[in-house]
Amino acid sequence: MRAADLTGANLRDASLTQADLHAANLTGADLSEAWLAWTDLTGAKLTGADLSNVNGVDDDMDAAIGADFTGALNVPKEFLQGNEFY
Repeated sequence: MRAADLTGANLRDASLTQADLHAANLTGADLSEAWLAWTDLTGAKLTGADLSNVNGVDDDMDAAIGADFTGALNVPKEFLQGNEFY
């Protein structure tokens, strides 16, 4: 799913463990309660996405480097480490 357009997608409680979402457009997507362990979000656009209660974020924080979390809701602080938005 590299560079996939998932704008506004309902991914609530989805298992995205080890998914390749590198440079994906997740603008406005509902990722609440999703499983994101070892998910590659490098350079992903998460503008306005809902990241409430996501699971597995402690497993690989480097996978979100360069992701755009502008206006995203409930972004775990671990995702912001190493990003220009931290």
